[in-house]
Amino acid sequence: MVKRIQRSALNLNFPETKEQILVGLTNKYIVQGLLAENHEDTFQLLHDIVEFTRVNENVMITTRKETIEKKIEGGKGVLSKAERTCYTCGEKGHYKSECKNKEVN
Repeated sequence: MVKRIQRSALNLNFPETKEQILVGLTNKYIVQGLLAENHEDTFQLLHDIVEFTRVNENVMITTRKETIEKKIEGGKGVLSKAERTCYTCGEKGHYKSECKNKEVN
């Protein structure tokens, strides 16, 4: 991969090559992190891309897992009939679609 990138970048200096590589990345957080780093060559840049991607994937997996756990443990779930509020008549116990008092203004 490095050789292919180097071959395609023969006419570009390193800052131009780095810019072209970063433009092709889709994750803005990885791009921002890479822009903050001072890379001296393509090898360092590609090493950091791999590392940043690995770390980002681990963060995403952990975040997703925590979100699922929160939903399972403390999610509201389905409201009981007593908790439902009708937006037509304002009474509790049913939704607007179930309201028998359709004429309320």
